[in-house]
Amino acid sequence: MSIESLLSQPHIRRTFFLAVSLVAAVIVGIRYFVLPLIDPSLKVALVPFISRTAESLLMSLLVAVFVGSFLFWITPRVVRVASIEAIEPRALPALFEKAMQVSDFWYYKGSCGRYFRTRTLPVMAYWARNQSISREIVAIILDPRDQAVCETYAEYRNSTRSVDVDGRWDAKRVRREIYATALTVLHYQAHEKMLRVSLGFSRAFSSFRIDLSSLYVIVTKEDRLAPAMKCDKESFFYQSYRDEVYLSQRQGESMLQPAVDTFLDTLSVQGARDAIQAAGLACAILDERDYEEIVRICLERKNPYEHGFISEGDSISLEEIRSLLEYASTAWGSLSTIWHSLGFVHATLWSNDQLSLRLHIWPAGVRSEGEQQWKIHDHVYAFSSMVILGSITDTIVSVSVAGNSTHQIYEVEYGAEESVLHRTSSSVSTEYGRSRFMRKGETYSLPRKMFHFTSASAGQLTATIMATYNIDVNDTARVLGDLSGPPLIRRPIVRRTPPVESLIGPLLEAISEE
Repeated sequence: MSIESLLSQPHIRRTFFLAVSLVAAVIVGIRYFVLPLIDPSLKVALVPFISRTAESLLMSLLVAVFVGSFLFWITPRVVRVASIEAIEPRALPALFEKAMQVSDFWYYKGSCGRYFRTRTLPVMAYWARNQSISREIVAIILDPRDQAVCETYAEYRNSTRSVDVDGRWDAKRVRREIYATALTVLHYQAHEKMLRVSLGFSRAFSSFRIDLSSLYVIVTKEDRLAPAMKCDKESFFYQSYRDEVYLSQRQGESMLQPAVDTFLDTLSVQGARDAIQAAGLACAILDERDYEEIVRICLERKNPYEHGFISEGDSISLEEIRSLLEYASTAWGSLSTIWHSLGFVHATLWSNDQLSLRLHIWPAGVRSEGEQQWKIHDHVYAFSSMVILGSITDTIVSVSVAGNSTHQIYEVEYGAEESVLHRTSSSVSTEYGRSRFMRKGETYSLPRKMFHFTSASAGQLTATIMATYNIDVNDTARVLGDLSGPPLIRRPIVRRTPPVESLIGPLLEAISEE
């Protein structure tokens, strides 16, 4: 790694300068404080010390400039522009976000396109609308109708260490993920007029993924811990990777752009089947279960590279829960605590711009006077929640603009002293989906923008710990209200909660009994 590439990464740059400063301080301490104790003749007064240091720094600066200029002069231009920079995995999100914000085109070549459909497309669409500038997006993924390539890719995925995170793969899972990407592209083709999106299919897969923007190209592998490669647009290999995507597109088959209006928020099994047929992607091997899973994947919109503190099915230890509750007990006065309008006491234990850890408590037999009757809502973030005491029931609700409307959509505006519900012009019909009854120790997760409601028994103390992540700060939370509801509803923030002793104390006692 060159000094230039090392210093271009902020987290490495800070570590580098800190290490150099510490080493320099140790050397200065040894030279001017330790050695004079051993040999008094080495003792130097302050003014001569500053003078010698300045002279040495000046000489070092001149030599460095001379050597750098000489190396630049003798280095052939073809070598200077042929640089490839290694990027640590944790630096990738910032590079992707920077490129998505300013790039007027995006070329992608990969396998299933999971990150492409859940992050690249939505962000590119947002910035295209925000800046009123059209953008071109070209994507090449595997052909889902080719059984051999799906099986080969599944075997490859199972041979990598990412299988420990993503689980086992087979040809069915590969095919479903690819069809979900295709339906997502159809959605953006139909509804994002500032995007020119084209999708092609390849019958051969590579272990590398290419994301090429107007700033640079980033090449990654399936291994999440492996470093990526980055080539700036001035580099020799940038155009080579662009040609790679172009040639793959020429050799593959492009997806048709049918007149079918594919809308992800209300996608049904029949709608998915019609869209796939119209796009020329029908495959005899697809069965009813495949279409159901494809629709589920589309509705979840789960970014595989963003995770919360708690994953569904996982749990945290009693000791960790006890530590969190003890912290909440001692810091209760300084925490952001309110009576949430959905009926529970809400305490934010920790948060930043993208993540948060929250404690939700339903006190036994006590409810807030500000509790609202409309319970069906969604979030601008994904979350994972663990029941630490009592039990809850969470029910998913599907909405559709078709059929007889049953609810009106309200958008929620959060302020410091009140939350305001704004009635929109959209009315929807609803269908209750799966309900999950969860006891102490069980965990569940939901993606953002999925409507649901949660209920807890009023006769027992119930508590959950929720981790939020994958937040979209430019989106707005929604609530389903009555069709005849008013245009505006203001709800003051209720900050007077039950005493901390009646909330955290019983929780700690219940955990200590185990």
